Amino acid sequence: MNRKGDASKNVKKQKPRIMIIEDNAFTRRDLEELLVDEGFSVVPCKNLYEANHFWQNAGERVQIIVSDLCMDATGLLEDEIKQQSIGGLFSGWLWIWHVVAKNGLEPHPPIKKIIFLTEYYHDLMIYIQNASYEQQEFFRTYAVCISKGDPDDAEKKLLKTLALISR
Repeated sequence: MNRKGDASKNVKKQKPRIMIIEDNAFTRRDLEELLVDEGFSVVPCKNLYEANHFWQNAGERVQIIVSDLCMDATGLLEDEIKQQSIGGLFSGWLWIWHVVAKNGLEPHPPIKKIIFLTEYYHDLMIYIQNASYEQQEFFRTYAVCISKGDPDDAEKKLLKTLALISR
């Protein structure tokens, strides 16, 4: 009997660390509880200021970002970018594009996926269709969009997506 082989079967694969960016306190708390119950390590951020601070200091420890799309744009660093957010509607995407992707085709530090939970799914799809080639490619490669329409359905889709990413 190979003891080394038996021990390796008992080693559990560590789940990715997830950063949540959600300005609604109830939604953020529910997401955090759901993900912690599923065994994920979670970093909750209540706005883009907190997201900026964490990303600058420990972004390399995050493998997945779960973000709201529509948030207060004041956490975006430049006025020009704030104006692009259309009153905050696309502030989550713009933060990802300018801070995580740094306007490039790969996130830095590297991450596995960005999951947007939003009520503005169709608006985001139209925005991305009209965006630059680089933004479209980054979105296709790294982003997943889940509608918040039905909270129970959104939870199921989120967990299913995370299961696929965590393989």
